[in-house]
Amino acid sequence: MRDFVEEERAEVLEVRLDVLNKLMRVILGLGLLGVILGSCRSLLQGRWIFALTYVSIYFFVLAVTLAANRFSMHSRALVLVLSLFVMSAVSLVQSGLSGPGMQILIATCFLSGVFLGVRTGFLMLGMGLGTIVLTGSAMVGELILLLPENMMTSISFLSWSTNIVLFAMVTTGMILVPHMLVSRLKKSLELLEKHSARLKRSNGILRNQIRTRKRAERALSEERKITENVRQESDGQFRLIYQMIPDPVTIVRERDGICLDVNDQFVSETGWSREEVIGKKFGGLGMWERPPDREKLIEAVSGTGRINNLEAMFRMKDGEIVTTLLSAVALTIGGERVIVSVTRDITERERSQKALKESEEKYRFVVDNTNEWMVLTQNEKVVFANRQALEQSGYSLEELSSRDLVSLMHPEDTKDAIMQYRNRLAGNPGKGEYEFRIIGKTGNIIWVRITSFPVKWMGEPALLTFMNDISRQKAVEEEKEKLQARLQRAQKMEAIGTLAGGVAHDLNNILSGIVSYPDLLLMQLPEDSPLRKPVTTIRESGKRAAAVVQDLLTLARRGLAVTEPVNLNTVVQEFLGSAEFEKLCSMYPHVQVQTRLDRYLQSVAGSTVHLQKTLMNLVLNAFEAMPNGGTVCISTEKRTFDKSLSGYDRVQEGEYVMLMISDTGIGISPDERERIFEPFYTNKVMGRSGTGLGMAVVWGTVKDHKGYIDVESTKGKGTSFMLYFPSCQEVPRSKTNLSMEIYRGKGETVMIIDDMEDQREIASTLLGRLGYSVVAVSSGEEAIRRLAEKEVDLLVLDMILEGGMDGLDTYREIVKIWPSQKAILASGYSETSRVKEAQRLGAGQYIRKPYTIERIGIAVRCELDRRETIAA
Repeated sequence: MRDFVEEERAEVLEVRLDVLNKLMRVILGLGLLGVILGSCRSLLQGRWIFALTYVSIYFFVLAVTLAANRFSMHSRALVLVLSLFVMSAVSLVQSGLSGPGMQILIATCFLSGVFLGVRTGFLMLGMGLGTIVLTGSAMVGELILLLPENMMTSISFLSWSTNIVLFAMVTTGMILVPHMLVSRLKKSLELLEKHSARLKRSNGILRNQIRTRKRAERALSEERKITENVRQESDGQFRLIYQMIPDPVTIVRERDGICLDVNDQFVSETGWSREEVIGKKFGGLGMWERPPDREKLIEAVSGTGRINNLEAMFRMKDGEIVTTLLSAVALTIGGERVIVSVTRDITERERSQKALKESEEKYRFVVDNTNEWMVLTQNEKVVFANRQALEQSGYSLEELSSRDLVSLMHPEDTKDAIMQYRNRLAGNPGKGEYEFRIIGKTGNIIWVRITSFPVKWMGEPALLTFMNDISRQKAVEEEKEKLQARLQRAQKMEAIGTLAGGVAHDLNNILSGIVSYPDLLLMQLPEDSPLRKPVTTIRESGKRAAAVVQDLLTLARRGLAVTEPVNLNTVVQEFLGSAEFEKLCSMYPHVQVQTRLDRYLQSVAGSTVHLQKTLMNLVLNAFEAMPNGGTVCISTEKRTFDKSLSGYDRVQEGEYVMLMISDTGIGISPDERERIFEPFYTNKVMGRSGTGLGMAVVWGTVKDHKGYIDVESTKGKGTSFMLYFPSCQEVPRSKTNLSMEIYRGKGETVMIIDDMEDQREIASTLLGRLGYSVVAVSSGEEAIRRLAEKEVDLLVLDMILEGGMDGLDTYREIVKIWPSQKAILASGYSETSRVKEAQRLGAGQYIRKPYTIERIGIAVRCELDRRETIAA
């Protein structure tokens, strides 16, 4: 319960409890009448089970209500919600859309949101939708029988669909509205509490300030009394000191601003005599250059009785403007409150400081706006860094100053960088510019190119260093190296694949007899014939050899003849149930297999056979990497990339289905990792574990599916292979096993066009056994001559014909004679652009050699009947 019910404030919980108590009493009162009527109706209809359900639910809710003290609010609310849910479901099953089931279900979801929280409300919404969908499906499909008065709406798919949408819309709103109201109430309460706490704190601070102010006032009063006593006792000493002060001093009466006295230094610096100023106001003499300075002085002295270092400007008698620092204090002399002020001429200092500031601003502008880092180090610590260095490293100057240089450098570069630092500090030129890595504040690696010079800083040796951030250049170089490596890998795979493809084509033709004739022999041999076993062995050996040829075609990127929607979860489950997997588990009993399959996985467009072979090769390698036992994990997952992902392959942005095979085995070294997908590259004994084509087949299959591969491995810890396949929205089709009678011929005429006699003989024999009239020719030219004389029902056309015309050229000429001529295409290679061009001209499906009776039979029958291809 706690997992579904949100924590409540006491105030909200109290309101919900009160509403629940009142609601359960109302429901029990009104529900009694509803239960009686519903039960009577059910008994009259002969459906006593519904009447029993209504009565049982009512008395169960009544019992919980009477024993309310024994149950928490959430438990009682859960009982009420579940009881209403069961009653709504029963009403839907009994009456369909004409009954109150939908309304009760809406009320159930609303009450769930009110009493148990929005998450429980949406959980109940999901359960309600499931109940409505299941009930509606059963009624529309007439799995649940209804009384005639309920049939008009309850067996209509449109009515059910409309009510489901309305139910979802109304219920979602009814769940969210109380949740938003409660959330708003909570926020208001929390805001009120915060304001109350803030007011309490402010009140406490104000009280402290008042107490402090009172203490200060008392202290000031006492100080004034003491000052007065001291002044009276030291008036003579004050006068002596007053005249000896080397700065101008003035004594002004506070109440009217009349000057009472000035010292000799004032007369000397200002040019005014004592007689010219005493008894007059300074404002009348025009001494204040800036009136606001006088106002600041009066305001400060009136408020605090003093002011320190006020920068003020005065006009001398000769008109010269000087800048001064003014300090003043309010005193009582002879019972009169006066202001005693001292000024110091700082005009020259201001000029010097202004010049220095301008110089520093120019220097700072240059230093901070350069694209280079400027760093000053002393005793292997940073004492200065410009803005560029601070912004790009992420550190403040204080953080840099508190750290050793070693802690800022990449561990692999520390030794060389410190050696260069000490050589440069000692005046040795070293190797000019050099590069190393710095660790930024966030842990990011920054490549820099260094130039440094020894200097003096505060009288001590230091090193001034200029750094250029070359991280982007390094990243580009690294990416260029990766792209070159990928290009070399792709070129190598393409070259080997081209060779493998040519060999595979020839082998397919050679294997045709071994794969095809055993089917014919087995059809003619009796069940108890001793020859059945050796013929079956020949057929299976041929199929295994054909599988190796298929690996070669995959390696040549010519093996993906047919693509269809495939669910990788199905591929994994079929492999785990295969005989190959059982044999693998028996050979490695100490290896455990785990699966983590995404239940909502999208499909991929591909070949189930190729994908299963890829999965088998990767799982086999994982098992062999753990001779002493371990764990293999097979997982699937939907992945979306907003930008490309750099790994073994660069995965482009888009939506993918990921298949990952991880093991806890011996791992792969970086050198081996670069070559694992090369054909015949292996660290195992060739022939003992396979042909050496396993990982090359994986590479070719993934590329044929327009996918990408990433590999992560740590020596001694394990390896993970991540295969990314573009997702598609189509749903996989179910497989169908066909009887031979379905694709048997009806006497139609089929022309075999193939330049190899054994291929013509095999195809003719297979089709003859299926009841077709067969004509075989060895070239396109011969086929055209015969078709000019007589039309046939279907062509079986080999796409690769030696000599003159190939399959596409032949078909072009034939459709000029018979524009609607049906044909199927065949080859030892996989589908090519010329195959697709022939299909565009009107040819049907494509089949790959070697032939089997089922494959060629289905292809011929489908093309003759012009129906959808059935995959063999």
